Amino acid sequence: MYHLGEQVLVVLIDPVCQKDFSYENQSALLHLLSHGQTLIPLPDYFMQQNPVEQIAIFVQLGKVAGVLPQNLTPHDVNQWLDHIDYLLRLLANHTPGEPFLIPCLIIHTTDRPAHWTSEQNEWQLMMEQPQVQYCAQSIRLWLADTPTQPENRL
Repeated sequence: MYHLGEQVLVVLIDPVCQKDFSYENQSALLHLLSHGQTLIPLPDYFMQQNPVEQIAIFVQLGKVAGVLPQNLTPHDVNQWLDHIDYLLRLLANHTPGEPFLIPCLIIHTTDRPAHWTSEQNEWQLMMEQPQVQYCAQSIRLWLADTPTQPENRL
């Protein structure tokens, strides 16, 4: 919409559920991180290792996968994991406020991909009315072009 000359102030999209980012311990955090944009294949015995060995395995495989830099020090790794842990816990524990009373495009997600664990079946895109109509039309056109791919259905 920005490229069409529209002024875009804020568009809020919530494509994930807080539960997608909750985990019980460091082992579960590393497992969650291993399923990022680039998969880090963890070995079957990973969960049986102690926390120090788990980090070493994760870092080694992350470097091989090209996800982590080769010169990552143990201090860097621990600091990086602490930051990720802090940010993901903020996200997982965030309590949303009251909804805004502005025009919304509601997208129903009953056929969402299985890895999205949201118990809610809709998302809201908050925009002004003309942008809601344009966005809805764009989504309809996109769906019409890709109706057979389940991950493209809303």
